[in-house]
Amino acid sequence: MRKCDTSQCGTAQFGTAQCGTFQCDIVQCGTFQCETIQCRTFQCGTAQCGTFQCGTAWCDTVQCGTAQCVTAQCGTVRCETAQYGTFQCGTAWCDTVQCETTQCGTVQCDKAWCGAFQCGAAQCEKTQCGTFQFGTVQCETAWCDIVQCGTFQCGATRCETAQCGTFQCGTVQCNTAWCDTVQ
Repeated sequence: MRKCDTSQCGTAQFGTAQCGTFQCDIVQCGTFQCETIQCRTFQCGTAQCGTFQCGTAWCDTVQCGTAQCVTAQCGTVRCETAQYGTFQCGTAWCDTVQCETTQCGTVQCDKAWCGAFQCGAAQCEKTQCGTFQFGTVQCETAWCDIVQCGTFQCGATRCETAQCGTFQCGTVQCNTAWCDTVQ
C-alpha cells in the first residue's frame, strides 16, 4: 500500500477492497471506501471498479468523490473541459491526474497516470504513457521517473531535473527532472 498523495486517509480502507480481482494499491482518501477507488496498476478489461465501467482503459484516472461515473469510459475521458461525456468529477481529489490549467468539474488534480488518458495542458508528475499524447504538456516541476516512451509522443514536454540516460523523446528538454527509469 502506498500513502495517499493528496491528503490524510481518514476512514479509508487500506488494501481490503477488490476491484475485479485486483488489489487496490492507491487508497481512497477522505471518507471514501476502497470499492470505488481507482486501481493504479489495474488493467480493467471488463471488470468493475465500484459501479464504474472501465472498459479496457486504466481505472487510475478516476477519483469520483460524489460524482456519477457509471456511464463514463476511462479511456475516452479528456481532462480538458469541465465536463467530459457524462463523467462528473464533483469535488473529489483526482489522485491520478495533474490538471494545472484544467478543471475536471471542480476537481483540483495533482498527480497523473495517463495510460490512454489525454491530459491536454496538464502537468504530469508521474506518467504511465501507453499511447498518451502529450502535445504541449509542460512537466517543468514534475517527476518523470516512470516515463515509458514507446509510441509515446512527447511534443514540447519539458522534464525539469532529469538524468536522462538514453532517453529520446523528440524535442523534449530534460533539464532537471529525474528520468532514472526512462526507456
